[in-house]
Amino acid sequence: MELKETSSSDEETEALAARWALNLKPGDVVGLVGDLGAGKTTFTRGLYQGLGGDPDVLVTSPTFTLLQEYPLPQQKKLLHFDLYRLNSAREFEQCDFLDMFNENNIAVIEWGDKIEELKYYFNIIITLHIIDDQTRSFSFKRLK
Repeated sequence: MELKETSSSDEETEALAARWALNLKPGDVVGLVGDLGAGKTTFTRGLYQGLGGDPDVLVTSPTFTLLQEYPLPQQKKLLHFDLYRLNSAREFEQCDFLDMFNENNIAVIEWGDKIEELKYYFNIIITLHIIDDQTRSFSFKRLK
């Protein structure tokens, strides 16, 4: 089943993501697909808040670090990956990231369409489209 929504500001994107976070459960691996500037990090910021994350924690893009870890209640974590700088599943595996996909974490992977072999791990795909300077559309699809 596919669900579609739109937002017309960063604040609306964060609120949409916070509401949508209620659909997530530990162990979920979410692939975020969208062009540069589509709002992937903004969406992740809203997910973190919706999952009960600390509002004082700054959620930023992990483009240069590949991974940001954010604490959640009950000893869980939101793992925020960025595949932009990686070229293969082997590079991802060499960082021991696959071991982090477990029932203690929720993983969000920006540029989820970049490495085909990693799509096997996703159980949710969220596609973001730029409509205009402010408006974004979101397509939510649960795969497993």
